[in-house]
Amino acid sequence: MTEFVDCDSDIELFEMSAEKSEKALLVNTTDRDKISYSSADDSVNVGNEPGHRKVVLNKQKEKTKLSGFLLLLSFFAAIGGFLFGYDTGVVSGAMLLLKTNFDLSSFSEEVIVSVTIGSAAVFSICSGVLNEYLGRKLTIIIGSFVFTAGAIVLAVAQNIAMLISGRAILGIGIGIASMTVPTYIAECAPSELRGRLVTINNLFITGGQFIASVLDGAFSYDKTNAEEYIIVRVIKTPSVRRALILGSFLQIFQQLSGINTVMYYSATIIQMTGIRSQSTAIWLAAVTAFVNFIFTLVGVWLVDKIGRRKLILSSLAGVLFSLVVLAVGFQVTALNSPPVTTFESSSNNSKCFQYRSCESCTESLQCGFCYIEKNTYSAENGSCLPYTDPSMSSEGRCNSTKLQINLVWAENYCPSPYSILGLIGLIIYLMAFAPGMGPMPWTINSEIYPLWARSTCTAISTSFNWIFNLTVSLSFLTLTEQITKYGTYWLFVGIVIIGFIIIYATLPETKGKKLEEVQALFEKGWCSDSQYDQLKNCNETTIDAN
Repeated sequence: MTEFVDCDSDIELFEMSAEKSEKALLVNTTDRDKISYSSADDSVNVGNEPGHRKVVLNKQKEKTKLSGFLLLLSFFAAIGGFLFGYDTGVVSGAMLLLKTNFDLSSFSEEVIVSVTIGSAAVFSICSGVLNEYLGRKLTIIIGSFVFTAGAIVLAVAQNIAMLISGRAILGIGIGIASMTVPTYIAECAPSELRGRLVTINNLFITGGQFIASVLDGAFSYDKTNAEEYIIVRVIKTPSVRRALILGSFLQIFQQLSGINTVMYYSATIIQMTGIRSQSTAIWLAAVTAFVNFIFTLVGVWLVDKIGRRKLILSSLAGVLFSLVVLAVGFQVTALNSPPVTTFESSSNNSKCFQYRSCESCTESLQCGFCYIEKNTYSAENGSCLPYTDPSMSSEGRCNSTKLQINLVWAENYCPSPYSILGLIGLIIYLMAFAPGMGPMPWTINSEIYPLWARSTCTAISTSFNWIFNLTVSLSFLTLTEQITKYGTYWLFVGIVIIGFIIIYATLPETKGKKLEEVQALFEKGWCSDSQYDQLKNCNETTIDAN
């Protein structure tokens, strides 16, 4: 029976294989399309096939199920639609408040509303060019950054010009999202689900408009303090602005000093120093965690005895020293790394064959070091071999089929007599960090802001803590591979030096002062003198932050 290709399908014959491969990632299918071949001429026997044939699809459509991945893909792409709806809908209620606060004329209101539409119209056309040259995904990401920039401009707007500029920037984002998001979703979706998934974008647009209206209503009850309540007041108030900058720096340098690389990767770091046994590395990591706990208790005892400023600066000095010990320890270990002395013929064509030391060998994600253990801290007859399973080499002496009892396989460490330096450095690090840089950023942030700004400023500084926590945690192992282990710790040394200088210059002593007195410390400028009682005593060291 002759069956013909469905004309509604947008799948070209020569793209059929590729399209099915892509769909396999996005959907689950119960039955594959059945392809059958038959003669175009009924008079020709099936056995005597003519040179021309028609490829046809079974009339029975494949039953397509919506996968979690495709739904998630559509959801995140449709956030652009949500922002489209939010930014077009929020102006309705906000205009009533803006009209009073900015003394807007009718023409100004029209411009503020219309500039977004005009900007969106222009950039919906321009986004076609962006899509062609950059692709859908990158264009959507660019649109997200544009939405963010527009929101920031509007959040800090202090005049009509800034309002118009912010709305124009949002229009750029809307133009990009309105064209790119539905196109992207349509291209990712199978034909049976395309209508439903593209409609998600419209659902998000209307949802954004609804959320915008709800928030307009929520903020309408604070008309008398609307301008002062939001973050603009924090930015406008020099003393609070200085306190927020200091509080944020404390949280940032807490993370950039490397604490969570130590806490999250302590066992890995210990093994990197040359500890062969995984069990030993894990138990030594438990020891470092105990040191952290004990010396945090020391901080509880010291904070009201020697004060915040002395405690945090002495803590930073100790952290700096310990990082130098770690950097030197890893560098000495690298310089005295066991050499590669055995070159196995089976590895000649491998990338691993080019490495001449255990350090360079184990820094590669594809290679490990195979050696005969001379004693706990030294090796001989070392060779660099490729691996796919980290527990053994894929070829050579340390392969599972050839591994001898006297051979040792090291995938992420090198035996070294200097491994003790790394352990000492970690312990000193936690002894120094735990009483000062651990709790003090939180303590100081809780007391340097006035009541009206405390929640907002603490939230902002805390967000910096988590952002840089994420940054350091995501990049640590990559850094050790790209700039070496000791290079990573020298980088931390440089960051801590910068942090010490900034905190030394800006952090006043808050011990024994009432909250009102603490807040007054920031009213005349930056002041780091811990002994003064009157603000005039620190005027000589004032740096105007206006």
